[in-house]
Amino acid sequence: MPSDRYAFFSTKWGGMDFASLRSMKRRWILLIILAVLIAAPIIYFKLIRPNAIDKIIAEKIHSLVKESSGGLYILDVQGVRSSVTDSKLILSNIHLHADSSVLATLERENRAPNDIFDITLDILSIDGINIDDLLGDKQVDLDLLLINKPAVKVYHRSREYNKEKIEDSVTLYQRLSKTMKRLSVKNIAIADASFVYFSMKKNREVANISHVNVALTGMLIDSLTQNDTSRFMYAEDAYITCFNYETRTPDSLYILKVDSFNISAAKRIMKLSGIAVVPRGNKAQFSRKLKFMKDRYDLTMRSAQFNNIDWWSYVNEDGLWIDRADLYNGKLEVYCDRSLPNPPSKLGNYPHQLLKKIGLPITIRELKVHNLDVVYKEFNPASDRSGAIYMNNAYGEATNITNIPEQVSRNSKMTVKAKAIFMEQSPVEISFVFDLARTDEGVFYVDAVFGETDTAHVNKISRPLGLFELKKGTFKKLDAHLAGSNFSTKGTILFVYEDMVIKLLKEDDGELKKHHFLSFVVNKFFVKRSNLKERNVQVSYERDVHKSFFNMLWKTIMQGMIKTARGKN
Repeated sequence: MPSDRYAFFSTKWGGMDFASLRSMKRRWILLIILAVLIAAPIIYFKLIRPNAIDKIIAEKIHSLVKESSGGLYILDVQGVRSSVTDSKLILSNIHLHADSSVLATLERENRAPNDIFDITLDILSIDGINIDDLLGDKQVDLDLLLINKPAVKVYHRSREYNKEKIEDSVTLYQRLSKTMKRLSVKNIAIADASFVYFSMKKNREVANISHVNVALTGMLIDSLTQNDTSRFMYAEDAYITCFNYETRTPDSLYILKVDSFNISAAKRIMKLSGIAVVPRGNKAQFSRKLKFMKDRYDLTMRSAQFNNIDWWSYVNEDGLWIDRADLYNGKLEVYCDRSLPNPPSKLGNYPHQLLKKIGLPITIRELKVHNLDVVYKEFNPASDRSGAIYMNNAYGEATNITNIPEQVSRNSKMTVKAKAIFMEQSPVEISFVFDLARTDEGVFYVDAVFGETDTAHVNKISRPLGLFELKKGTFKKLDAHLAGSNFSTKGTILFVYEDMVIKLLKEDDGELKKHHFLSFVVNKFFVKRSNLKERNVQVSYERDVHKSFFNMLWKTIMQGMIKTARGKN
């Protein structure tokens, strides 16, 4: 029998027998072991040897980039900071660049891509990365990839062997599959990026865009998405925004400004707002920059939208393909200073001829203009005054805008139709047909119908530009049906007017005064006071090759109006 003082320990300890105590000890030991197993890698990776895992991560990322690019690209990372407990990885001082030796091999084998990238950035932050990802799991699922202020340079060279658009037989997924079977990122945010596009052919920058933000959603690289053409860079969608874009035109005469543009890559939609083409300098300063007479353009547009646009090809100067373009609420002022010398020749400057000359394949299936105000102003040195022609509230549509031979062979007619208010009073409808198969000859057709206009509005044009005015009268109707080419225009003009009296003008000491004798002779012997018969007159006008396309149209119409007023057919 044990003594009394040991009886307590031999049977119970605080009401607990030895069997229960041994069971509780095992549980505590197990919990301690599990805690050590869980905490050990965290302590090791976070406190004891952070550089060890950082080195592994850097090597893995370097390997992934090399494998996914077929060895073309090298990724240099100077700093790696990982936090297992926060599921976060931060890379710093990053440089992605091409391996020159691999690129040279691809060029010899006619396999080099058109675009070569050079990217630098200070910080890349990854959220949602776990230990399995760090230790090389075949499946990586990330929450957020944040890239701040990257500088992207794109060196573009159009290579003939890439025009056949033969797809690479090895997909990005297949290149990565040895290392991982799946890579997903819920959101990728690129903030305040800068992009420089350099044309190797032209040996110059063709675009320089700053303050660009990019958001990609639902990026997934696996066996199912590797051939999914509905995705953009394996993302369900990508949204690209830029603010306060500004660049000069190649001739340095204009500045192109865009307040903002937005691109939905998957939907292939581009939206722009606050568009402006601004001449550099006022009218007098602009004219001093010119050797010959040349129109000055000043354009503003509140917004524009392009549907199904291949915007990446346009940025790279490979071509412009748009299914539909809409332009909203704009103002266009065209100014011509006729005190400047005539240009040597304007042959080949019709709209469809200029389209053909553009060194870029273009197809715009449909273009619509919504509410455009157009004013044409011209300075006439004979009167020392400027006159203006106004077309307000213009709505128009152009179809089959193309310079691609295959497209022209299918449909050779580019059409333009528009409605507007002429001189703030008269409704006008006009349509053009440009023969794209006969651009060398400059073949075109035009039909125009002008409604009733009173003399006060006509005088705004005739006084400064024609040195005459109408004392009274009304233009009831003006129809023009013309066919033209490089050197001439022919057709018919219908001009109906009532009670017209003309006053011829002359410039005298800075003022326009009535030429009494000539005005009397013209009204008495040469001009019919009224013409209410709807009778067409034939017109044929030989073009002055120093003058513009629209000048030739206006001169042809004026010929028909004068023949009608003189009672000639």
